[in-house]
Amino acid sequence: MAAKQARGDPSMVRRPVTRVTGRSHETRRETFRETFEDAIAVERAMEIRVDGRALAVTLRTPGHDRELALGFLAGEGVIASAPGVAGVRETEADCSDAPDLVEVTLAPGTAQSWRSASSRERG
Repeated sequence: MAAKQARGDPSMVRRPVTRVTGRSHETRRETFRETFEDAIAVERAMEIRVDGRALAVTLRTPGHDRELALGFLAGEGVIASAPGVAGVRETEADCSDAPDLVEVTLAPGTAQSWRSASSRERG
């Protein structure tokens, strides 16, 4: 069954859910089922690329992807400040199995520090 987006929020969808509750008594057991539509948080993959080079794939609730990608790159030491970024492009995946994409283009003359990001991968 297809999920409906919850009021324009990409991090939530509305889906039917069934609540099952049971009561036990010495002589009988009663089970109650109730089906209703509820908001459920969405988790999707997001790939981060820098100047065309894939750096990481992370899971997140959609929304604020630009900020997440830039914060990730700053935390990993790939970028040092906002002027080092020439642009950020967000692309939604064309199917549910593919990650969304955030492509970061560095400003001319910005030194890339791939070493700090890749050294964490090796431990």
